[in-house]
Amino acid sequence: NLYNETLNIPLIVKWPGQRHSQRVAPLAQHIDLFPTLLRAAGLQVPKGLPGMDLAQVATSGDDKRWAISHLTHPTREGISVVHAGWKLIHPLRRELAETSLLYHRSIDPAERTDRHVENLVRAGWLESLIRREQESSKGALKAQTYEMNEETRKGLEALGYL
Repeated sequence: NLYNETLNIPLIVKWPGQRHSQRVAPLAQHIDLFPTLLRAAGLQVPKGLPGMDLAQVATSGDDKRWAISHLTHPTREGISVVHAGWKLIHPLRRELAETSLLYHRSIDPAERTDRHVENLVRAGWLESLIRREQESSKGALKAQTYEMNEETRKGLEALGYL
């Protein structure tokens, strides 16, 4: 689903020589891992590489970034966007929800109260971020099918993937 219990996963990092723990509130995304590890290794991050160095994000406390999540399931499909303490879930199929849902994550971390009606401007702006994402992904790579041989299938089953 597109709710916090599925998407809000902690990222735990222990740097060499680090002696004190620190809790950081800004979003971390998978695309941030590569630039973070490159900087930690003392390497230059190539221009145009998506993501941010999480050490810099932690130092600045920057929470202005936004994150998009996609859900594609045989019975539910939707997109969510998180920005500045708010989350909008936009259903692409009615089975997920009848209309978009808006949650104020800082006062409703369990995402129980839809605040869409009283925050139409914020909801509209978050919807525009989703439309921008949808437009930018048109013509993107499409999923490919792969016929698995028996040996590969057995190996994946033994690992618990199938």
